[in-house]
Amino acid sequence: MNARLLTALALIIGVATPALAGQAPDPASKPTFTRDIAPIFQDKCEACHRPDSIAPMSLVTYEES
Repeated sequence: MNARLLTALALIIGVATPALAGQAPDPASKPTFTRDIAPIFQDKCEACHRPDSIAPMSLVTYEES
């Protein structure tokens, strides 16, 4: 397949998939570390994954993740 065909196919799949599910594509829904990942780490991981704790690495900041 050539690059144009692959690009067109990717665009069609990316746009059609939410439309088929009854949703409009929303570019603002892209996950971010601060909004989507950090709260999960804080709730589920940071109790052990912090400096001087039992887990092997810290997950407190983005740089440490």
